[in-house]
Amino acid sequence: MKTLTKRFLFFVLCTGLGTGLLFGKGKAEPASLPEGTSIDGVSVTGLSADIVAKLTLTKGEVVYVKQLQLEVERRSKMQEIPPEISPLDLRRMVLDAVISERLVLQAAERAGTTSSNAELEQRIQMVRASAGRQVTDQEFAEGIEKQYGMSYSAFQTYLHEDIVRQKYIEQYIVQQAEKAKAGDSISEKDIDTEIQNVKNELAAQAGRVPTDAEFNDFIKRQGMDLVSLRGQVRRQLMVQKYLISLAGGEPSEEEIQTVYNRYKAQFIRPDTISFNWIQVPLGARQLADSLAKEIGSSTSKFNEKYPLGQLPSSGYKSGVSPYVPLSSPVQQVARQIQQAYGTEFINTALKLNENAVSGVIETPQGFVIIKITEKYGMKNLTLDDIAQLGAPTTVRDMIISQLMQRALSEGAAMMTNTLAEDLRKEGSVEIHENLLFW
Repeated sequence: MKTLTKRFLFFVLCTGLGTGLLFGKGKAEPASLPEGTSIDGVSVTGLSADIVAKLTLTKGEVVYVKQLQLEVERRSKMQEIPPEISPLDLRRMVLDAVISERLVLQAAERAGTTSSNAELEQRIQMVRASAGRQVTDQEFAEGIEKQYGMSYSAFQTYLHEDIVRQKYIEQYIVQQAEKAKAGDSISEKDIDTEIQNVKNELAAQAGRVPTDAEFNDFIKRQGMDLVSLRGQVRRQLMVQKYLISLAGGEPSEEEIQTVYNRYKAQFIRPDTISFNWIQVPLGARQLADSLAKEIGSSTSKFNEKYPLGQLPSSGYKSGVSPYVPLSSPVQQVARQIQQAYGTEFINTALKLNENAVSGVIETPQGFVIIKITEKYGMKNLTLDDIAQLGAPTTVRDMIISQLMQRALSEGAAMMTNTLAEDLRKEGSVEIHENLLFW
């Protein structure tokens, strides 16, 4: 598989093509700034007010030294910069990215590419969700100011421009894939396989295979029917084939084995169970004890009480928990498991065999009585072992998927930079190299 230059990688990381965010200002003022003018709240004096680059496609724009300094600082905070890259080369890379972003935005505006308020709100909610907890509007705005170094209104503007850029780049890649006839080799069987993969993911989440009616309802909620879904899958497969071919093709067996050998210690299935549960509220210990006394260790008695938990009059609830890990080699995940289920639950479940019934267990959610339906001990996984219980994906499949994703990113980086180079040739770019020395 081909390796891209740092310049390609840096640009695709900075533009956030489908995966990240941009951390700079979208537009500059069209003329030189007077002494003392504020840019993003920073006073500009002397050298900082000088223009380091001018660019034109449909209109003239400039990049000031102070803006470049802020961009270098922002982007350096958001990603690790390889030690072999000198400060001067870093400034050149960031300036190159800023120029390319603005040219692509001008091209997108010329083509009439737009973004809706709904798309902007969806992106904002994605950023909010990354906080890992509910945050107030004020906390969110302050977090944006701290992390990205810009006001919330400037951040909204930048997200809007980022969405427009990404849409235009995606349209460009689709056009190039169509020109290359990358979709000619895609069969109906290929599309069927991809749709089945979606069903498998839904099955892993729900603990069972969705019915045809449930799957149709799912795709309807995505704003599609089966015909439009197949058309979208075909287009995605075409783009994937095209980008992966640009990056050197699909991963070889040697690459797969190399990744497995390198990360073998991480391919571990923890102690895992699936179970049926009867749950009583924390304030109803007597009811929990009464149920436990009636059930004892009898599977048949548990099965009698279990369906009643789905009736409001029973005073308790019942349900299924498919494939819950009881341990994890990752400390953060282990803490999350313990917080969700409690130490008493984990210690009890580890001792139970399949079809065994527990007594009353106190958890953060309430008192529970469980019946183990499946139990798997910790295991070092081979390439052909199932990577995640409940889904047919093997470790090999997972590694291939990761390598393919890397190839997609590399192919997308190539196309993004090809587009930027074409726009530079169509328009004009002037860089004052002497202003990069500070």
